[in-house]
Amino acid sequence: ELVRAELAKYPGLAVTTADPSEAYNLMSGADLGILASGTATLEAALLGLPIIVTYQVSKLSAFLFQAFANKEYRRQPLMVALPNLIKG
Repeated sequence: ELVRAELAKYPGLAVTTADPSEAYNLMSGADLGILASGTATLEAALLGLPIIVTYQVSKLSAFLFQAFANKEYRRQPLMVALPNLIKG
């Protein structure tokens, strides 16, 4: 519901939202996917779909990461997507 409310602010933007049961069919015909980290990213990788992976963490988790991760590690892209974790 929140996503649909945000998308309503941009009427010229061609974005499709769907029931999760339709995900596989939609991904197979999509040009790009914006997905939360999880098994959907693996499905998209198997279909050859380029993806942008999003994930929201708590403010405390973000603070702890910034406080304790060294600068070199923070400069590297975070590998939170399942295909990246599998590939290494």
